[in-house]
Amino acid sequence: MTDENAPLYYSERAIYMFSVFFSVIFGAVLLAINFRNTDEKKGVWEVITFGLVYTGLWLLSVMPRNTGITLAFSMGVALLINHFFWKKYIGKYTKYRTKPIWEPRIIGLIIFIPLLLAAIYGEIE
Repeated sequence: MTDENAPLYYSERAIYMFSVFFSVIFGAVLLAINFRNTDEKKGVWEVITFGLVYTGLWLLSVMPRNTGITLAFSMGVALLINHFFWKKYIGKYTKYRTKPIWEPRIIGLIIFIPLLLAAIYGEIE
């Protein structure tokens, strides 16, 4: 039975998957939305800053751009986000209802598909 009074959050799994397949900043934004929905509203700017710094380092080529290595880094950072930030600001044993991911999925695809096409067609020319 679902507790209707439990808060509605994007799940740790959803945040992990969005961090890996779309980008760490995307996962950080989803987690920040969760933090904004807590009673204390702490951690919003910390996780956004973390996501921006990681993404900035990747864009500045400090991080490797090889697809396999990039994926491995994203997986590691996604685990770090969930382990550190989620546990610190939401809590390991917090009961919650899972928020549907259709809206962030659509937004992610709207952002990702043009970038993917630009990368593919930019390589051909």
